Amino acid sequence: MRCSPGVQVLLGGALIIDLNAERDKRNAPDAEHIRTDQFGRQMFQYLCDYRMNDSVWSLRIWAYSQEDAEARIEAIRGSLAYLGQLYTVVS
Repeated sequence: MRCSPGVQVLLGGALIIDLNAERDKRNAPDAEHIRTDQFGRQMFQYLCDYRMNDSVWSLRIWAYSQEDAEARIEAIRGSLAYLGQLYTVVS
């Protein structure tokens, strides 16, 4: 029988579950919110919001840590520029 990491099967079919491993999985971002850069470092997706015309809008950025995300937001504040409307993306 195959088990996920942190789970062991004893004789008789009883399961032993590593609660620390399970907790760590639950405290980590889902896979679609993690990527690896070209140097093998993990990046995470962060959510930002801003207000405009009595509405709240959101955008997502990729960063290495919360501190990096905050530094990227500061850079955006100082240098964000309009480039044009996006029509399609070719992979």
